[in-house]
Amino acid sequence: ALHERLTPRSLEHRLRLYVSEMPWGLYEDGANVVENGEKRARALASECVERWDEFLPLLPTLLQGEQRHSHALGRHIIQSVTLPEGAMKSVLACLRQIASDKRNPALLGGMFAGLEKIDSSIVDRRLDAIASDTDMLPFLPWLTMQTTIELPDLERIADALRARGIRPG
Repeated sequence: ALHERLTPRSLEHRLRLYVSEMPWGLYEDGANVVENGEKRARALASECVERWDEFLPLLPTLLQGEQRHSHALGRHIIQSVTLPEGAMKSVLACLRQIASDKRNPALLGGMFAGLEKIDSSIVDRRLDAIASDTDMLPFLPWLTMQTTIELPDLERIADALRARGIRPG
């Protein structure tokens, strides 16, 4: 009861509280960290998709710094949007705008993980685009790991290594 009265009302503040920061003492009794995060991410993802125009300006909060459940949020969002490729492009465009030392691609990684089950051709196109984008290229190996890795994926990463676009380690 008290928790419900103290719950932020705005989408922005709920995303910050339940996805980005999620204080350790806020988890429900009997639920583990992952289950609790999944539950909140699923509920917030539906709201983010329904209120897409309000959600887009909030992306920078979810794409930088420490994120507790943004991967789960991204996975649930991509499974709910009507145009998944457009949603991924929006997230990538926002991620590009953040200083490279502050970027956190976990939301995007969750989107890749969720989208693979829906349309793997979009995943391949987006990974190809990242491989040809020097600004986003450092994320290629990690984003690839969020999917089922096949030979073309390894070749894409090997090409980037050979071209010195990404460094090992």
